[in-house]
Amino acid sequence: MKKTIGLKSRQTLLYLMVFVAIYLGNTTYHVLNEESSGNLLEIYFGYERGILLGIIVAITLLDLTKPKIMIETDAKHIYLNYRFRKVLIALSEIEDINYYLSKRSVGKHTARRVAQTYGTIRIHTKDASHSIGYVRSCEETVNLLKQEVRLATSKDSDAFAF
Repeated sequence: MKKTIGLKSRQTLLYLMVFVAIYLGNTTYHVLNEESSGNLLEIYFGYERGILLGIIVAITLLDLTKPKIMIETDAKHIYLNYRFRKVLIALSEIEDINYYLSKRSVGKHTARRVAQTYGTIRIHTKDASHSIGYVRSCEETVNLLKQEVRLATSKDSDAFAF
């Protein structure tokens, strides 16, 4: 039975709301400003609305195609669920797990009382390195993953002890 470890961040929805607000504000301004017709500014706003609508559709499609459950585990494996593929990693092959918070969630651009904890988790194995981004609560997810790896390696070492 698979256990859910990491979920998708909702940060993309924040970007979507910002673009929708800009789009609605632009459209409202255009509707209220009816006295100008056919001038260069009106053409510019028409192109701007089209570009913003395209960005809104693209962000929505990218967010809908990303799986909600990003990282799962069972007794012997970790499953990384990417947009169009899944990666299976044996717990016994994992050497290190670390995380990197998003640049937007750290530093002077973050509000003092708002803690954004999404970021990228990197899993280093004997053969390769795997990264999965936009994972919610990176630190908690990494701690759970390390706990799963410790449990799996302790079970393997106990199985060979006589």
